[in-house]
Amino acid sequence: MERNAIIKVRESADGEPVLMTTGKIIRLGGSLNIIYGQEGAFYTIGISDGIVSISRESDEDYSLILCEGKEDEFTVSTPFGDIDMKVVPERVFYEENEQGIRVELVYNLVGGGGSETFRLYLECKYDD
Repeated sequence: MERNAIIKVRESADGEPVLMTTGKIIRLGGSLNIIYGQEGAFYTIGISDGIVSISRESDEDYSLILCEGKEDEFTVSTPFGDIDMKVVPERVFYEENEQGIRVELVYNLVGGGGSETFRLYLECKYDD
C-alpha cells in the first residue's frame, strides 16, 4: 500500500523543521519505507523490526543501518572516492498511528578522523 505524506524533518525534538516536503510512505508486509527528495538527493527511510535504515542517492551515496546497541560500518561513495564510516546508534524509535509515522534517531558517525552526533526527527503525516 502506498500513501502520500507531508514530511517534516527536525534536528531537535521541539525545533523548527529544517525541511518540509512531500513524499510517499510505502508498506511492504510488516515494513515501511518513507521516500522523499531534497536538493537533488533522494532518501529512503526503511523501518522494520526495531531497525531503521537510511539510504541516500545522489552524488554522495550511502546506506546505513540503525539498531540500538549495534554498531554498523558503511561506505559513503563520493565523486572523489569512498569514505569508510561507522554509525553508533544511541536512540532508534518509531511509532505509527492513524495520522502517520514519527521517527526519532540519535546516532554518532565515526570516520575521517572524527566523530559527530546527529539527531533526526521525522514527522510524516498522511496526505490522503
